[in-house]
Amino acid sequence: ASINNVSLGTVTGQKTVSVWRPYFKFNATAKGVNIVGTPGAAGVEVVGNIDWNGSVGTPDLFRSYWSSAGTWQATQLCNLYRHAPPPYLLYVNTNGSVLDAEFNYASKQGAPWPADSTDAAPDQQGAGDAPTQGLFAHDNMTINDSFQTYMMYQPPGNDVQLAPLNKMDWTWQCNLNYVSTPGQPSHYNPNPPGTVTVLDNAATSNFPTWEDYYPDTSGS
Repeated sequence: ASINNVSLGTVTGQKTVSVWRPYFKFNATAKGVNIVGTPGAAGVEVVGNIDWNGSVGTPDLFRSYWSSAGTWQATQLCNLYRHAPPPYLLYVNTNGSVLDAEFNYASKQGAPWPADSTDAAPDQQGAGDAPTQGLFAHDNMTINDSFQTYMMYQPPGNDVQLAPLNKMDWTWQCNLNYVSTPGQPSHYNPNPPGTVTVLDNAATSNFPTWEDYYPDTSGS
């Protein structure tokens, strides 16, 4: 502190403040893996399926002051490994977590959603993912993908930014072998052809970070 550019030394002060975090819920259901199309034919693909739903509630004090509830959305990182050996080589490896498709991952499914639930409200907004990999001409396929799905909250007001509330870790794994026996229908082993597994789903304050992105080319 100073007066007329004359230093008076250091001044310290102390005050108790209250920090408010919105209440929120985030649940996920792993719905398994299935083959779409006819094994060995053009257009056949393996699809993993997961649904999630959630709600965020801005505390009444801030909602009434700003006349707005704020919003929330999902942001997802992915770490992809997909391999089919020669003669029909397919190899995808992101070598670490990258942004999945785009920031504001669920924009194609109605997000951002209003943060207007009450503390006792059921989960209100739903979205999900269905990672897909084509199989035609690939006799064998190994998939070992992992994903980090963040619930991101933007409070009402001016000069605000998105902040993480929750992170869900999940995986999609398959190890498929194409079986073609004369006189029998072609098929893939094993059946079901892999698993979708939720590993962890918990509150977090760590921001998602990435240095690259993986474009969404399948529309899922």
